Amino acid sequence: ETMLQELEDKLQKEEKAHEALDKQKRKLENTIHSLQDTLNDRENRVAELQHSLDKTMEDVARLTLKSEDDATMRSNIEKKMRELENKVSDLSEDLEAERAAHKRTDKLKRDLNEELQKINNELMTSVDNTAVLQDLRNKREQEAEGLKKELQKERDEHENMLKEMRNKYQGQVEDLEERM
Repeated sequence: ETMLQELEDKLQKEEKAHEALDKQKRKLENTIHSLQDTLNDRENRVAELQHSLDKTMEDVARLTLKSEDDATMRSNIEKKMRELENKVSDLSEDLEAERAAHKRTDKLKRDLNEELQKINNELMTSVDNTAVLQDLRNKREQEAEGLKKELQKERDEHENMLKEMRNKYQGQVEDLEERM
């Protein structure tokens, strides 16, 4: 009878251990799901950034080719600057959770604001000079290329980080499954 009691105790301990492993597995699955959601959100933000950058590039090209009067051109540029500043601000709030990405975003935001202010000052002082407009267009194209490269670099870093996290959690899940 003591043997039967010992077996029942052992069975209860194994059931508790099994329940604990199931609970850990569910917790890891929830974590993986949460990380996948975060990845999807980040990928959406990257796509929005890319779309915004493409749209801005189209607007810059369109503005440099038009020969509208000075007041209209100045008004459109100021409007686009406000839109870009708002977009950069919104994006920086969304990316605060990522410390490294946050630092890069802040640096890019400062650089863009400084460059936009510099470009605005140049436009205000030499709006009639076509050569200056061509120079500004070239600078913006170079900046856009730099932003595209930076965006691609961040996208690659995020993908690598997420691959590592997936592999880590997959290994933990497999380890738990082997234990079970």
